[in-house]
Amino acid sequence: MKIALIAAIGKHHEIAIGKELPWQLPDDVSDFRQKIRGHTVLMGRKTFETIGHPLKDSPTIIITRQKDYHSEGCSVFHTIDEGIDFANQSGKEKLFILGGGEIYKTTLPLATDLYLTHVDGEFPSATAFFPPVEWALWKELPEETITFEQSYRNSHAFVIKHYLRKQ
Repeated sequence: MKIALIAAIGKHHEIAIGKELPWQLPDDVSDFRQKIRGHTVLMGRKTFETIGHPLKDSPTIIITRQKDYHSEGCSVFHTIDEGIDFANQSGKEKLFILGGGEIYKTTLPLATDLYLTHVDGEFPSATAFFPPVEWALWKELPEETITFEQSYRNSHAFVIKHYLRKQ
């Protein structure tokens, strides 16, 4: 099973300010939904609570340290390894990791794919970050790059890129 991290990141790898995204990018959200549709997704409890519900057409795995935590329509595990093992048993081709920062940091060494939205902005009040990436280990797929300008729909310009781990 492939493990793909998917995130929108600012110029300094910012991903959130508290429980909010630092930007409004409806075109990125549409692309995100299209990419994850039909695949299992894994995220931390705080990220799940920010979303507020299981994602349609995507079996949802939540990782939490809270032993009594449950959420209808989701599978809850207490370690990332348990969540990945469960996803492996589903027979799906790809598992998407949706965050947050600590989940990304732990799963980056396992990732086969990175789907990153590079947001053209700096967000000094950010409280959560995507981990540093050793770019020498990754190959960008330029044919999949999509560029969006700032517009009435999108608060910032951004570029969506797909990277594969080099063999």
